[in-house]
Amino acid sequence: MWFDCLRGDRNNMQKPICSKCVHLYTTWDRNFPYGCRAMGIKSASSPSEVVRGASGQNCLAYTAKQGKVE
Repeated sequence: MWFDCLRGDRNNMQKPICSKCVHLYTTWDRNFPYGCRAMGIKSASSPSEVVRGASGQNCLAYTAKQGKVE
């Protein structure tokens, strides 16, 4: 899971998938179409890639969307 980085298990670290996160939104800016409400960023690529590039860590604000309950 993405939170393996919190336990120090770097061998199993996987990046979070922004499309499955509640904080992702689509912006009106053609140059920066992806936004993250939790981090307050807009980017041309996945916000988790921006966070990883800037900090060297996976996004710690990732919160998975809840599935549909029928």
